Parts: sequence; structure tokens; C-alpha cells
Amino acid sequence: MRAGRRPRLVLTLVASALLLAGCETQPLLKMVGVGGSSSSSSSIFSKTVVPANAPLPEAASREWADAEMDVNSFRVAGWGLVSMPAMQAYLNKLYASVKAAGGKPDWPGSVYILADPALRATSTAAGNVFISLGWLRTISSEDEMSALLAHEFGHVYLNHHAGHEVGNTADTVSWVSAAIWMIVNRKVPSVGMNGVYAISGVRALGSGVAMPAWQRSQEGEADHFGTSLSLRQGYSYTQGFKLFLEHIESYDSQLRGEAAVAAQVATENARKQVTQSSTEQAKRMQDNGKDVTGLSKKLGELQVTVSESAFDIQTAIAEALGQAKGKVTDNHDSAASREDELSKAVIPLMAGKPRPVARVDVWKAAMRQSETAEVLDKYALLPGIDEALARKNFTKAQQLSKQAASGLTANDALPLYYQQMVFGMNQPGYTLADVYFRHAKAKERSWKFELMLASMVVRRDKAIGREIAESQFNYFRKAPPAWPDMIVFYRENGFIDQARALSRDCALSMPSYRTVCIDSAKTDSEKAAEQAAADRKTKQVVDKMLKKK
Repeated sequence: MRAGRRPRLVLTLVASALLLAGCETQPLLKMVGVGGSSSSSSSIFSKTVVPANAPLPEAASREWADAEMDVNSFRVAGWGLVSMPAMQAYLNKLYASVKAAGGKPDWPGSVYILADPALRATSTAAGNVFISLGWLRTISSEDEMSALLAHEFGHVYLNHHAGHEVGNTADTVSWVSAAIWMIVNRKVPSVGMNGVYAISGVRALGSGVAMPAWQRSQEGEADHFGTSLSLRQGYSYTQGFKLFLEHIESYDSQLRGEAAVAAQVATENARKQVTQSSTEQAKRMQDNGKDVTGLSKKLGELQVTVSESAFDIQTAIAEALGQAKGKVTDNHDSAASREDELSKAVIPLMAGKPRPVARVDVWKAAMRQSETAEVLDKYALLPGIDEALARKNFTKAQQLSKQAASGLTANDALPLYYQQMVFGMNQPGYTLADVYFRHAKAKERSWKFELMLASMVVRRDKAIGREIAESQFNYFRKAPPAWPDMIVFYRENGFIDQARALSRDCALSMPSYRTVCIDSAKTDSEKAAEQAAADRKTKQVVDKMLKKK
């Protein structure tokens, strides 16, 4: 594909991916081995919180997903996981209590922490729960954290995953994410975005698409079921579930505002480009001694019309991005309305009973644990690097990136990415070897980061770059979401035979990934030929219709 067409491709892919990510009926990450049927108890929790002295409806039987592959699927999504042993031990203790309150102490599943500053949390068909760094920094008591875990366990208990098998359309998001990484890291400019902001968008996309977008009714069911468990454990409703939902509402509102501002800025930038283009065109005509009246004027007006058409396209894309970004977080009823429904069910149960005191101190103690505090503090430096880069204060960016990629987070993917980006931008000849070998020592390694390094190395040495990518593909046990990424890597770097072979293996071993794997292996010429054939078919249909008239 010609370089001149890349910018539009980037925006179109991002828009498509975000729109897909807003789907309300299926998760965007492969959950291996989902089985069983939807739980008949789900409807019970649409409006009801079961009192502590009443039995819970029995959960439906199910086949558990492969636990190791399930975790690896999250390691290959976004920036992967963060190693925080003390916090994970504490969260697993809370999760065990939640499962016991639900009468399922022996059910599988553990808690893992996502390297994501956003408010993200999800559960899987393996019984695992994944919580972002953003939630750790937001939550203020054990009551609220237990509420979050109880909500996610609700999806597991009520077997919501059984109705959320991945389809080829959703799987395309994985390929889209990989394609954007490839494009951005080839330093291809993107309309209205410089490299820093483009990669920030990819970072957000990479983390966001892994989150299931549950049906609205299922979010409410998980709320009511989770609250039933929370009350059985003696937690505060107001400082637990109620505050948990209030934090979601506040965050969603903030994202909607940011999306609106981003769309406005994109629109203004596009309009400025049109104005500048038109002014320059008119000046060129005058400089060449051409009369700007008559035919020349009409040609100039045509140029402006073309520019305005481009502006309209860019504006439409910007608006789609803004709406899609909002839709990613709008996969459920507003948290405010959910909280209102929940309170109506809880308040009668609380009447005349003493209100539990929120367990704030135990949560603060867990957050103050030295290793946990250090990791959180280091990741908290990253937004400052974004700000420094935006202000072109490279000295400050370098200082912060060194701090972030040191100590317990010295080998973590996201801090290392910032350090590589900051120093790579300002030091010609910057070597990737140190970054690669450091990340190889990380307790939690990131597939996306290592694929990015491989894509940079392969431009200098194809053999070594390919070896790096293949070794990491095997390291993550060839987790399903990594297959489209690997196929795209092969194809983008000229390893066409390998891309096709892996595509065939993928289609045979993972039917739900068949379409995206096959598409990922297609070369630009093959896609162009398919498009030409489709265009010819369309023309034939249109011509036939016109002749009938």
C-alpha cells in the first residue's frame, strides 16, 4: 500500500475498531473453552438483592476455560499485566471471601492487575478477574474493592460468559490493533496527530478492546448479585457498591467530555488545514500571473470544494471517533441509573439495621505496603511525561522516564516504552538492545511491547527481528489474540510464506479466528484485486438496475 494512503487507513482502522469495541453483545477477547448454558438464576437478579438469611439460587454448571491460556490472553493485550505480589495476595484473599459468600469457595480463578491507568475491570470464563492500576488508585476502602470483585464474580456465577462467544467481527479488533502498531512505529504521519499522540491513541485502544462489553441487563444482574454477597460479608453499601458505581459514573462523564473536546480540536485543525490549503492555492495562482476570475476562479473554487470535501471526511471521522470512544465506555446503562435501581432494592433490607463502618484502614495499609506503593508511584509519573512531551520539554520528559523505568518497574513494558520513546526521539543511534534485554527480565512481559521492538529491529536485520517475534510468540504459548498480530508481522515484513502458513494453522485450529487470520495474511495486491473484483460486481449490478429503468 502506498504511503500516501496510510493516514486515512489509520483513522479508518481506529474508528472501525472503536465502533466494534462498543458492541454490547460480545467480548472482544478470546475466552478459550467456554461451555455450559446461561444461568437460569440471572433473571432473579434483574431487580432483587437476596437477603443474607435467604439462600442464593444455584449456579449453572459450566466447563472452565484453560486458566493459563486465559491469563496469557491478557498478557498479549494492551500493555499486559503488572507484577504486584503483595497487592495480588491481598486481592486474592478478598476474592476468596467473595467466592465463599457465594457458596463456591472451591471455584477456580485469581485476581490479576492490568498495566492500564484507566478504570478497567473484567472477569473471564476461567473465573479470573483482571483489575487495572487505575482502579487501585481510585478505590478508597476495602468495601469498594470487595464490591468490584463481587460484581465481576457475579458475571462468573451467573454464567454470562456462556452467551459471549467471540466471533470473527470482534476478533478483527486484535488485527486492527496490531496493524496500527505497525503503522505508527514506521513513523508514518497521521492526519491531525503527531507520533506522540498517535501512539497514545494506540495505547488506549490496546487496553480498551480487551474489555467485555456486557449486555445492559447483565450489568444490572451482576450489580444486584454482587451486592447480595457484599451485604452477606458485612460491608458498607454506601461506601462499597454505591461508591463503586459513583466512581464509574464520574469516570464515564470525564471520558465523554474528553471525547467531545478531542472531536472539537480535530474539527478546528481540519478547518485550519482547509483554509491554509485554499489560501496557498490562490496565492500560487496569483504568483504565476493567472487571473483568478473566470475559468481560473472556477478551478480555484473547485480546489476549495475538494478541500472542503476532505474536511467533511475528516470531520466525520473525528466525530465517529468521539462517539465511538464514548460508546466504548457506554456498554451499560449509566452508573447513576444502575445505582438508583440498586438502592431501591437495598434500602428496604437496611431499614432498622446498624450501618457498617467502612474498612478504610485495612485498604490504606495494603496500599502503603512498600512494593505496592513504589509500583503505583512509578506508574503515576507517566502522565507527566505525556505533558512534558506535549510542551516539548524533553529534559523533563527524560528525567521522568528515567524515574519511571527504575527500581521495581525498571523492566516493565509501559515505563520502558516511555524511556525508549523519549531517548529514541532525542538521541540518534539509540540502541534497542538494552530495552529488549531489560524487558526480557521483567516478571510480567508484554507481547505488544516485544512485538513493537521486533518490528523496529526487523527493519535493520530481518533475521534477528523475526527471531525475536517468533520467540515471544512461543513464550506466550501462542495465545489466541497473538495469532493475527504475528501473521501481520510476517506479512508486513515480507515473510509471506510464513504468514500464509500461520494463517492456515490458525484457521484450522481456531475456527472463531478464521476470518481475521486469513485476512491478516493477504498482501496489498491481493486486497486490491479483491476490491477491484468487488467494484466490478457492484458496477454490473448498478448497470443492470439502470438498464431496467
